[in-house]
Amino acid sequence: MTNHFPDFQLKTEQHLEGVDLSSPGELVIAKVKSQLKVQISTEINHWQLGQWVAIRNWLTKYKPKQNANNLELVKGYLQAFQHLCELEEWELAYKILFVRVDTPTQEELYKQLKVWGYYQEFFELSTKLVNKLPPKENAVVLNWVGSSYFFLGNYEEAKNYYQEALSILQTRPYQDRCREAILLGCLGNVYSEQGFYDKALEYQKQSLEIAREIEYFQWEASVLSNMGVTEGYLANHTQSLSYSQQSLAIFKRIGDAAGEAVELGNIGIAYTDLENYDNAIEYLQQALKKARDIQYRFLEACSLRGLGRVYSSLREYEKAIKNFKQSSDIDEEIGNSKRLPIIFRRVGDNYFNLGNYKSAKEYYQKSLTTGTGVKYEEKGQTLLGLGNICNALGDLSKAIEYYEEAINNYDQAIKLNPDNSDYWNSKGNVLYQLNRYEEALTCYKKAVEINSDVHWFWSNKGLVLNNLERYQEAINNYDQAIKLKPDNSDYWNLKGNVLYQLNRYEEALTCYKKATELNPDVHWFWSNQGLVLNNLERYQEAINNYDQAIKLKSDNSDYWNLKGNILCYQLNRYEEALTCYQKAIELNPDADWAWSNLGDTLDNLERYEEAINSLDKAIELKPDNSHYWNLKSNILHNKLNYYEEALTCCKKAVELNPDAHWAWYNQGLALNNLERYQEAVNSFDRAIQLKLDNSYSWYHRGKALEKLEHYEEAINSYDQAIKVKPDDSNCWRSKGIILTQLNRGEEALNCYNKLIEIQPDFSANWYIRGLILDIFKRHEEAINSLEIAIDIEPNNSDCWKSKGDVLYRLNRYEEAIISYDKALELNSNLTDVWDNKGQALRNLGRNEEAIASYNKAIELQPDNSDYWNLKGNFLCVQLNRYEEALTCYKKAVELNPDAHGTWSNIGNTLDNLERYEEAINSLDKAIELKPDNSNYWNLKGNILFYQLNRYEEALTCYRKAVELKPDNSNYWYNHGKTLGNLKLYEEAINSLNKAIELQPEDSWNWYIKGLILDILNSNEEAIYVLDQAIQLKSDDSDYWKSKGNILYKLNRYEEAINSYDKAIELQPDKPSYWDNRGEALEKLERYEEAINSYDKAIELEPDEPSYWDNRGEALEKLERYEEAINSYDKAIELQPDKLSYWDNRGEALKKLGRYKKAIDNCTKAIEIEPKYDNAWYNRACYRVLKGEIQQGLEDLQKAISLNPSYYQELAKTDSDFDSIRDNQDFQMLIHLKERH
Repeated sequence: MTNHFPDFQLKTEQHLEGVDLSSPGELVIAKVKSQLKVQISTEINHWQLGQWVAIRNWLTKYKPKQNANNLELVKGYLQAFQHLCELEEWELAYKILFVRVDTPTQEELYKQLKVWGYYQEFFELSTKLVNKLPPKENAVVLNWVGSSYFFLGNYEEAKNYYQEALSILQTRPYQDRCREAILLGCLGNVYSEQGFYDKALEYQKQSLEIAREIEYFQWEASVLSNMGVTEGYLANHTQSLSYSQQSLAIFKRIGDAAGEAVELGNIGIAYTDLENYDNAIEYLQQALKKARDIQYRFLEACSLRGLGRVYSSLREYEKAIKNFKQSSDIDEEIGNSKRLPIIFRRVGDNYFNLGNYKSAKEYYQKSLTTGTGVKYEEKGQTLLGLGNICNALGDLSKAIEYYEEAINNYDQAIKLNPDNSDYWNSKGNVLYQLNRYEEALTCYKKAVEINSDVHWFWSNKGLVLNNLERYQEAINNYDQAIKLKPDNSDYWNLKGNVLYQLNRYEEALTCYKKATELNPDVHWFWSNQGLVLNNLERYQEAINNYDQAIKLKSDNSDYWNLKGNILCYQLNRYEEALTCYQKAIELNPDADWAWSNLGDTLDNLERYEEAINSLDKAIELKPDNSHYWNLKSNILHNKLNYYEEALTCCKKAVELNPDAHWAWYNQGLALNNLERYQEAVNSFDRAIQLKLDNSYSWYHRGKALEKLEHYEEAINSYDQAIKVKPDDSNCWRSKGIILTQLNRGEEALNCYNKLIEIQPDFSANWYIRGLILDIFKRHEEAINSLEIAIDIEPNNSDCWKSKGDVLYRLNRYEEAIISYDKALELNSNLTDVWDNKGQALRNLGRNEEAIASYNKAIELQPDNSDYWNLKGNFLCVQLNRYEEALTCYKKAVELNPDAHGTWSNIGNTLDNLERYEEAINSLDKAIELKPDNSNYWNLKGNILFYQLNRYEEALTCYRKAVELKPDNSNYWYNHGKTLGNLKLYEEAINSLNKAIELQPEDSWNWYIKGLILDILNSNEEAIYVLDQAIQLKSDDSDYWKSKGNILYKLNRYEEAINSYDKAIELQPDKPSYWDNRGEALEKLERYEEAINSYDKAIELEPDEPSYWDNRGEALEKLERYEEAINSYDKAIELQPDKLSYWDNRGEALKKLGRYKKAIDNCTKAIEIEPKYDNAWYNRACYRVLKGEIQQGLEDLQKAISLNPSYYQELAKTDSDFDSIRDNQDFQMLIHLKERH
């Protein structure tokens, strides 16, 4: 600090150059000198004297240290100010602040403190003087306090002080037009910072008018500068630049270095907003240099901030961060805390753009916690940044939390200033991040409505409309942005993107070309151009554009990948594509998509294992990418035939992306190849549900259903495939084959006629057509079709062989042999042709030649297990030569022990040889090899059930069969029948219901169900079910007989007899029908007819004891007791241990009064079964009737002991005991309580 007060002499040369006697310094020194004399000449006030001495010393003797900071340079003045305030010498203190400081600009102290940025210190100084000075000077102080509040960010307080000062100056006699202009301008600045731009300009224009009126050039320049700032806030950057340039010209003219430095910076900022970055850098660097020259720290910080903005716009983020940090260091030094949150936020933005999320988050957090009075809109911007970081790191919930808080801040800002377009735009940006596009659109519309000249508002609106799929509107908005800013390459690029989405590739290309023309150094413009050229099939041009993108950004793995895609997928230049993908991986080893594409390319190069390894790497990097699992499954399935591994991959793809039709489709293919057809169908169903018009899914679904023998459904699938793709020959061919199997010849022929229409020169179509015609016995037409196939392809041995087969079926054996010989001439190794020729020769009686043909077949393929198996089939099925067949099958499994079908055939043959345990062992082997073959389980179950009566084991087999093939009604039938034999009737009914559901026209399903319902006493339902069986097969006598039995149980004897009569009509030699009929007749007391029926049954089966017994009962009812006894005797002769027969015989003897024989009869029954209670009871009756009372009571006691309640009650009313009714012992017996 230069000492402007070397002593107390009032000499001008002792003060600053140019300061006269009225300068603040002179006045202060004079006052100090005067006060010192007063203190010396009068009674001494030591405290006051001390204060004045201190003032003198601070002003004349204080010397700052070398390298002292700015505050220390002026510490003498500041301390003198404080002492003067202690003495309440307010005017002198006030004048101290007008002392000019020894700096390059020689500013007055109050201005220099602001230049240096010491707003807090200046605030503390100026507040001491408030209301301590005359009104005019007080107005100046109030202005200072307002300015301090303004620079400290407390705009409301600033406004209050400015308005109070203005009210003083606008009141006569204190009117000061100069100060009035300043205060009006200051109020305009407050409103500008608060976002009330129109009001700000209103005040600023009033201030400018006064400044020009009074020719206050410095303030005119300042107001123009501030108006430029306000227009900048309004995005009127051209007008902003104009005001700043006018201001700069004035500051230069009047030699105001500080003002000139400020305006250089403002011009740089205007050029930044106009995206003229070269000019922006030039002016900002001039401002920075001048600020440093004049030690204008505040402006130095502003200039660095401005440079940071420019470098950020140029995507030179490291430079931007460096400048922003230097700016923040200065602001912290000078206490300009209000700017720090903005600077920290901008540092955070640049770190975010560099992908340094940790540092970005740190600075965003600092932005939120630094300074006070941060504007809502600025806080909103910072919260948006934090939300973007969380979003990038995958913490979506936290991101949403920040975004919502940002929206709340923008809402507050908008509430305070609803006409601020920037706030609406910024709020729209946050809503866009939240995918709340409609709300974002509303904000952008509001921004455009307020200020339609801001090009990026239109661009943002276009972006959100694009996301709302309102593409044409998006294009219109980009057009408006381009109209306002035609040299903005980004807008052309964004418009191109929308057009690309609309497949308007030529228009998109025009936009991308314009973007590259405006800014040829933006690599992604070239990449986008390459993308659209690819879609236009201009592949080499696309590659050239990717090369240009790579030239500009050689370390961008995406561009290498995209170039590789064209080389691989469009041009089949796989080796070059491989090089591109390898380069992409070199640059970005974690680029899963590059590894995937590499795998695909290696697949095309038939380097399958390497391809799998590459896809494994892609999956390792991105295990949740269903596409990679799908690609791997394709190679495993289609190229390596590793179906299980392929299925594992498909399942993973489906798990990750359950809505991907192709994943379900590929899973279906793998399951088909693994013969898991029902699962395959399920997969194809899901694929179709997701993409109805995929003909391949329909086609392969049909193939799976064909394997499941669900032919109608298969046909429907083929029809759907044909509907999607009418000229798909595979679908027509497969449909034709099924229709052939279903004996629907005309429909099958129609399919092959369609095939011939599609492929008239394809011999196979004529060939198969011929086979179909042959199947439907249209042999001559078949021969014609086969001959056309031979004409197209004369060297096709299959066609000759098939022609021979047709001729064979026409018994034209000689001609057949000629065709077979032609086939063998073309291919002598056709074993089946040798076999067929042998059969033709056999039919001609040329046995030796036939044997030679068979031997030739064996000679050609002695180790062919299939041949042995087929021979065994012929011997077993056609000739019933089971032993020879068994030999053939054994040879077949010797050659191929894993041939599960042959093991099944062995089991079947052993079954026919009644070697049941061996048969089961063979079927077990078949099941071991092919546990998912339902037929093997069913065959094994049949042997266990029908031959060995091992029902539990049979049930296990049938359960497995229905589990594997739940749509096979025969399996459900066997399952249900077995459950019935095991008395699990309800389960049996359920199984039979399933069989009926699958095959409602199979009468046996209904019949067995009816029998089980009968067992369950659901008689009416049983009759209904049997009627269904009879309706389906009315000539089955058992159905009628069973229905008769149920009607008999229901006492509907006439109807029962009708049913028995129908059964007998169908099968009169079935004795049980006659017997049942007899029983029904007996119930109707038509005993003679009943006896006739029993006689017929006995005639047919004389050794059946029950018929004799039933006959005896009928005779007994006719009181033909002797004949009845003879019948009972015959029944007992045939089955002597049947106790009921003895009962019946005894009853007949009783009726003849032959009590002794009746007693003997009972005694015989008791000998057979001593605990047979009925025999004891009957003998008691007979003994009482004979008069053997005591023995009779003993027998009665025995019967009661065996069955107390029953026989006690029976004896009470039995007339056989009437003679002893009053007998005390008898009464005791019939009333005796059962002992427990």
